[in-house]
Amino acid sequence: METNKEKSIKYLKKNYSKKSKKEIMETLNLSWSYIQKLAHYNNIKREFNENVNDWKYEKLLDYNNNITLYWIGFMLADGHISKQKNIQINLSKNDKNHIIKLQQHLGKFNIIETPTIVRVTLSDKKTISKLSNDFCWVSNKTKIPVKIPEFITDDGLFSLIIGFIDGDGYINEKGQIKIKCDSSWKEILEFFYYHLTNESKKFNLTSDNCSLVYINKLKTLKNIKEKIINLELPILDRKWDKIQTRLLKNEKYGVVKNLVEKGYKFELIKKETSFSNSFIYKVINNINYGKESI
Repeated sequence: METNKEKSIKYLKKNYSKKSKKEIMETLNLSWSYIQKLAHYNNIKREFNENVNDWKYEKLLDYNNNITLYWIGFMLADGHISKQKNIQINLSKNDKNHIIKLQQHLGKFNIIETPTIVRVTLSDKKTISKLSNDFCWVSNKTKIPVKIPEFITDDGLFSLIIGFIDGDGYINEKGQIKIKCDSSWKEILEFFYYHLTNESKKFNLTSDNCSLVYINKLKTLKNIKEKIINLELPILDRKWDKIQTRLLKNEKYGVVKNLVEKGYKFELIKKETSFSNSFIYKVINNINYGKESI
């Protein structure tokens, strides 16, 4: 029977030049210094040098994590990837707390502050190279849009799109969502629109040759906000606070109608709902007169 040491040597012969330091340590449950000695004494060579920052932000590759996908979407919109495979993010100093949320998710990194902006540079060539390959993300993404891998779907894709909106989108005072990018992004922005609304729509290019998509249906906006809350995404509150999750008029009607049918009187309905007196009376009168809605 093989000893644990013999199993470790066998594993190293096969994987020492293929896998990351972190993965090898976790698999063998040994310290890196012991693994290096074991490899040296058995003439097992490691054919590449692993930088101290390699795989530091490996969590960015956890594509099953909605929070990770939110941050990927945010970076695809508001981040810049260099030819050296670093990601730089510049935000208004007012949004420093958002950078701190990213730090809490990924791990420690330096935050540089100026009087007006906060800047972060993520240095992890191994992780960022894979992320770049997976999303076809190049330095000039303004003119060359990224590609979303087909395996990112459902809640994960939703989370990524919300992150993208926080990075490159706009929510006006009426709570309407707008995303504007270079005309080369037209197809992907319309894809985002379809996933958020379940409606296909072709948008015209703007006069300055940009692609602009917008969502202005109150019910759709409300559903998006509620899903964000359910998924506990780390959104920019200053944007999403503009979308209220209050009940729509027909939904309020249904609530009051249901209570009336249960035998609730006016005062109890008022206590349960906090709706206005006039609205409750109107619904009760409509029900008494056999009307379907208000």
